Amino acid sequence: PSHNDTQILKQLCIDLSRGCSIFELTKILGGRWVLVFLIDGEYTILNDACAFRQIFFSGISDSFSISSQAKYLAELNGYKINKEREKCINDYMKIDKEFSWVLDMTAYEEINRLLPNHYLQPSISTPKRYWPSAKREKGEYSKTVSKLANILVGMADSISQRGPCAVTLTAGLDTRLIFTGFKNVMGKIKPVTLKYKDMLIDDDD
Repeated sequence: PSHNDTQILKQLCIDLSRGCSIFELTKILGGRWVLVFLIDGEYTILNDACAFRQIFFSGISDSFSISSQAKYLAELNGYKINKEREKCINDYMKIDKEFSWVLDMTAYEEINRLLPNHYLQPSISTPKRYWPSAKREKGEYSKTVSKLANILVGMADSISQRGPCAVTLTAGLDTRLIFTGFKNVMGKIKPVTLKYKDMLIDDDD
């Protein structure tokens, strides 16, 4: 948790030079990130496991390009919005805004989004899935909870060392759980909450 970005990248390069798998090395990393590595003459591009830091891509080989937003690739290459695709995405957003992405589709026929747990190589047109890489194993409940708790606390520690940060706290179980992960570094963070205008200050929520 105490390593900064530079230290993490240096260690990744050292381990890669020893023949370690990039996918095994990055599975312990939290946060939002995109990595571009040149391995054995081939570029390999991947992002964090949840694809919070998005990658949009277009073309293959010499014409291959990536961007954080589809519209930038469209402007660069002169792509036009496909009306049918745009309607499909907009219709889907009306159903569920929180999960509005329709697989890897974008409003541009020539542009796709990299799905979570996939990686790109410019020489091939189809992203490859790298996780899960083994059969799922059942773990003992208490041991699994302990492992997850250690991950949460470690990520909280890492975040607190990277500069000023704030943590949201609502009545939901998920934010309260995350908030407890910051218990050891509470002096370094600012808790943030909100109150709806129709609620009183002492309402349960």
